[in-house]
Amino acid sequence: GTGFLQKNGVLVGAAVIGLALAIRFWIATPAGKENWDRFLLHAPIIGPVVRKATISRFARVLGTLVFGGVSILEALEIAGLSAGNRVFLRSAVEVGAEVRAGRPIAEAMRDTEAFPPVLTHMVAIGEETGDLPKMLGRVSDSLDFEVDTGMRRLVSLVEPIIVLSMGAFVGFVVLAVMLPIFQAQSLVK
Repeated sequence: GTGFLQKNGVLVGAAVIGLALAIRFWIATPAGKENWDRFLLHAPIIGPVVRKATISRFARVLGTLVFGGVSILEALEIAGLSAGNRVFLRSAVEVGAEVRAGRPIAEAMRDTEAFPPVLTHMVAIGEETGDLPKMLGRVSDSLDFEVDTGMRRLVSLVEPIIVLSMGAFVGFVVLAVMLPIFQAQSLVK
């Protein structure tokens, strides 16, 4: 209980700070960053929003670059970098290598962990019709709408939690101030 924390508070505090620093340094390594990015994509509650936002950013940048005349191989690498997620960067590089070997983009995308069926399907249609930038733009627009909806849901979930946390904190402070006063009064009687 509280006796343990009173006796070992400094040790517990140092352990918590040490763990936080270890995680921070681990995330700074390439493997740690990729694992952290993978965790964010699959995390409960925020994962779907992060995933859709990342895919949307990737599709928007890829479509814009291809429309601007950048080669598909360069565009894939730049879009992978702009996605801001190591999992997508690695997958984009893998797709680029497959495309360089002569494989269609959509087919190469299907074999990676990052790209969802909606994106690979629209890329396939874009390749068949010769209008890849337009299809990528449609995917991005659709996902942007879903991200906005998801963010509104997240905010509506977080607001009550913040209010309850603040209420609990205020209650704790009031108890911490009032309890000694009540105890002192009972000693006086």
